[in-house]
Amino acid sequence: MKPFDLAPVTESDLNDVREFLIPHERFCTALTSLFAGRPEAESPARFSLPASGRCGILRHRTEIIGVLYISPSGLVYHCLPLSTFSPDEREQIAALCAAFPKGSAVSSIVGCFEASRFLERCFKLCPKEARFYKLMCADTQAENEGGRTERDVHRSEPSPRSFPNGLSVRRCRSEHAPFLFPLVKAYYEEEVLPSWMSVDDETLKLLTAGRLRTQFMFGLELPDGSFAATAGTNNLGIHCAQLGGVYTLPSFRRRGCASFLLRRVCEELRSRGYSPVLFVRSENKAALALYEGCGFCVCGKYAISYY
Repeated sequence: MKPFDLAPVTESDLNDVREFLIPHERFCTALTSLFAGRPEAESPARFSLPASGRCGILRHRTEIIGVLYISPSGLVYHCLPLSTFSPDEREQIAALCAAFPKGSAVSSIVGCFEASRFLERCFKLCPKEARFYKLMCADTQAENEGGRTERDVHRSEPSPRSFPNGLSVRRCRSEHAPFLFPLVKAYYEEEVLPSWMSVDDETLKLLTAGRLRTQFMFGLELPDGSFAATAGTNNLGIHCAQLGGVYTLPSFRRRGCASFLLRRVCEELRSRGYSPVLFVRSENKAALALYEGCGFCVCGKYAISYY
């Protein structure tokens, strides 16, 4: 038997894949969410093969050491903890990854920094644009730089139910889509799309409708029904929920809106058994301060590259 092997994931592998992903889930929530397969946000995880794309399982003899997923559009998600392998072993793994059938040209690689750069070299890619992030976790066992645990932060700073200026937190549903769209579009333009892409309104409306159904989205609602700020989840794994779409209208910034809303979102997720995680651009000092103030701490490096 070869010491390393990379083969397509089958139904019979699913229990082993689940047990492998759970300890690493905070670092690969998006990948885990593909297997969790929730048709709606409140649905229980059913852990099944992703509905589309190609998924490979990397083994060292009989032990799973990695999972690789490539979507039909060439988006790559991965869980490849490489730190325990020697340079020679990494070369063997690289050869397997390079030979894995992709189905289409790689358009983006998303995941932890070290493994993302490793795959980029495997696929012999040069990014048009690369963005670097800090991965942040709000695990109750994670310790902040000040020495308090995340649980201590939330115990000492309980979240009120209503914002002092009369705004209130709303769990957003499909009927709120028109009011959320301006914030979602601005968020995509500022934080998501690479510099050479522009927002397609109709595509983004469809994505927003899907997210309202399959994710938890919240808004800080004004008396007229519009929203000053929004935050929610992008991916729901087994035990982790990846936050995203945290955006406040410029006219409402520096008033504590994002902090207030984020604390409420995290409370809701914890009540449902999720540990919140997120990633934030390394150079975004204001956002880093916001998340640290809400009890998050840095737990790794993350990257998104576009090709």
